[in-house]
Amino acid sequence: MKRCYSFMLTLLVSMAMMAQEPMTNYLFVYFPSNTEETIYYAISDNGFDYTPMNGGNRVLANDTISIKKGLRDPHILRAHDGWFFMVCTDMKSVEGWNSNRGIVLMKSKDLIHWQHSTVHFPDKYKGTTFANVIRVWAPETIYDPVAGKYMIYYSILTNDGVVRYDKVFYNYANDDFTDLEGEPTLLFDRGASTIDMDIVFHDGVYHGFYKNENDGGISKVTATQLTAPAGQEGSQWSKPSGKLQQTDVAVEGAGVFQLIDGKTWVLMYDCYTSGYYQFCTSTDLEHFTFKQNTVTSGAFTPRHGTVIPLTRTEVSRLEAVFEQKHRREVFNEMMREVDYAIQLGVDVSSFKELIDSSHQMTISEMEQTIANLKVAEYEHVTSCYTDDQTTLLGTWTTSNQTSRSGQHYDGSSTSSYWEQRDGWANTSWSMSMKQSVTLPAGNYMLKCAGRSASSSVDAKMTVDDASVRFPTKGDGGYGIDTSGRANFSSSGQYANGGKGRGWEWRYLPFTLEESREVTITLSASVDNASAQWVSMTSLSLLRLPDTDDVQAISNALTPTQTYDLSGRPMTKKRGLHVSKGRKFLKR
Repeated sequence: MKRCYSFMLTLLVSMAMMAQEPMTNYLFVYFPSNTEETIYYAISDNGFDYTPMNGGNRVLANDTISIKKGLRDPHILRAHDGWFFMVCTDMKSVEGWNSNRGIVLMKSKDLIHWQHSTVHFPDKYKGTTFANVIRVWAPETIYDPVAGKYMIYYSILTNDGVVRYDKVFYNYANDDFTDLEGEPTLLFDRGASTIDMDIVFHDGVYHGFYKNENDGGISKVTATQLTAPAGQEGSQWSKPSGKLQQTDVAVEGAGVFQLIDGKTWVLMYDCYTSGYYQFCTSTDLEHFTFKQNTVTSGAFTPRHGTVIPLTRTEVSRLEAVFEQKHRREVFNEMMREVDYAIQLGVDVSSFKELIDSSHQMTISEMEQTIANLKVAEYEHVTSCYTDDQTTLLGTWTTSNQTSRSGQHYDGSSTSSYWEQRDGWANTSWSMSMKQSVTLPAGNYMLKCAGRSASSSVDAKMTVDDASVRFPTKGDGGYGIDTSGRANFSSSGQYANGGKGRGWEWRYLPFTLEESREVTITLSASVDNASAQWVSMTSLSLLRLPDTDDVQAISNALTPTQTYDLSGRPMTKKRGLHVSKGRKFLKR
């Protein structure tokens, strides 16, 4: 009880301090997609409409923080002593939904600089059933005044038959918020899979919102005490409510927060198959009314996040830091584009005045300059293609090919589109398509667009013994791609007419000293992985200018092996050179 009084005194002091500067805005902390599992911020002045911070770029890097190099389901809490606590699922979804083994704990004084630690259950709980976890999902933090500690709760599933479906467990965090104390203890079990629990305290009652996995929907239970006596774990909760969401579409990731007015509660959830977040309001946490759908598109695509209120000072600090950081990143990108354009031989004289005055340019002006430079680069590269030799390609010899159409339609025709996938199960597969064609002497460029699920897929295009690899994540937005992030013309003259979805081009230049037969191959394989696929489309064999001017060819196409859509080299030189004659393709 002494701890409880101490906490209440500290909380009252904290609230008094905060009262000196009122809350004015809302911070939405989230991860944006299954291919970009790291932390993003967005800011709002009303709690419903959000603008991404840091230019729509990440604010934390998953590769240096988590074991799996993926941060999902972030939950942020303002602690009573001035710290901010954040907990995340340590997971990369491309490895499968049963692939994560722990969580990440972080703390910060300013929401900018974060200390982090990981909890890997197989190591921490070796010899117990909790070493057999295959899911430790959606951790959250709440203060327990009875224990005088911060509780971290999450859903667990094990592969030893002990925890047969997702149940909610908890631990208390240690004093410096770097680890969990003791073994996991059951917090809530509804008798079926339960994930994404979010607990808030209001008028002496704990309200626990969660997703009815498999059944669908979001329900709520209540309790007057956070934990139950030993041996009665989970008994403190009421019977579940009915579904609370105000929609018939699939939902998950419930988050509950109170508006600055101190009267209105907001229930938000991710309509993850429908492209929007839905917000509902309530004054009693019992009856919820639809407020609005916030479309998730462009730079704002939140998945399972949480919201906390901020003061104007805190918002201003974040804006100042991230605007400066974003400006620096955009400036560096612009300088890289300038260097690359010059390297390609592009005439950049029209950009000189802009470049010279770049220190006075706004971020949007720099971004427009980057876009214009990429267009100039693309036009320069494509101007080297004088004759389209696509008609030389005949019928392909295929093996292990399962699909010519599907979810990644390229917008032209299925006859030029190939896809291989594994049926979303753990399996190994391979595909290969070959075509032999006799070509006259000359310079050539083999061109194909491709995308794949992840780096687990080894996909490449080959002419005899020279090859280039396809991208690992076509939606990444590298170069000028077809995802819409760099589609510079409404008329559709760039990037496959803008009709694809994330394909990236690969160019393979080669030279024939005499007329002869060459073998063109498209191939891909994956070794025992789930949810893996590769798509290839728009294959072309193009004739380059017939010239012995090595420098002209070198200026047109940098002598490297892999190019993205804007002609940018993606790998180091291997198997290609232009130092002698026109020999692009080593023998």
